[in-house]
Amino acid sequence: MKPILHILKSIGPALALFGFFWLPKDIEDRGEAAVVWWKWFAMIDQNTALWVFSILMAVYITWVNVRPSILTWWKSKFSPSPVENNTILIDNQIHVETFRIVTEPKDERIYENVFYIAVGNTSPIGKTLRNVQARLFHHIFTSVLTIKNRPAGLIDIRHGESGMFEVGRISTVEPIAAPVGTFERDDDISKVDFQNTINKNPSFKIASLDDDTKRSLGLSRGTPHVWELIVVVSSDDVLGKTVKVSVDLTSTKTPVSLDVDI
Repeated sequence: MKPILHILKSIGPALALFGFFWLPKDIEDRGEAAVVWWKWFAMIDQNTALWVFSILMAVYITWVNVRPSILTWWKSKFSPSPVENNTILIDNQIHVETFRIVTEPKDERIYENVFYIAVGNTSPIGKTLRNVQARLFHHIFTSVLTIKNRPAGLIDIRHGESGMFEVGRISTVEPIAAPVGTFERDDDISKVDFQNTINKNPSFKIASLDDDTKRSLGLSRGTPHVWELIVVVSSDDVLGKTVKVSVDLTSTKTPVSLDVDI
């Protein structure tokens, strides 16, 4: 509608000028020209004029008053309606749980430190977040993060609640947090990884829902000592959120940090 109005505003004065001077009569006979116009108007009877006026008024009222309501209903019925960007709330602190690994010989102490991202639901309308997923990106490598205590990558988060997504693990000889339990050494900690941990050369094992896509980041010549990973948290019908996870394997206190303001 706006382009049509723009065109009419542009050529309207020119058409009016052309009609006034040329269509009915010459400029010198404008008095007779008015007579010609009245004859044309006289051909329209009162009933026809009333019908034309009524139809035009109905079209105008429909366009001005009814059309916005119809468009609003149509968008709410057939279009997805994302809520505000702050519906997904990500805690700006990385969460860590430390476990003591039972090893042989028994006098060797090694700890597994598990790092999590906490995702909350602050929907302004109290809506449950459906199928919340966290996906990690590092160069061409992607990984669907697992949910704490659940072998799954999707979770529903009700309003006011949160879910924990595991980002990765680091084995150390000193605990990063107070140990909350123990578990037996299994295939997740290979002999090479165990020896590297004892030699204080740890690696960051990226969490992944698919065992075939599990990766580790380690210190080696020619590689940065701080790795930057991108995590995208998404859900159905809401705007996702992106955070940056930094892994510094030279730090013994806070090797993993989180930046939510990117």
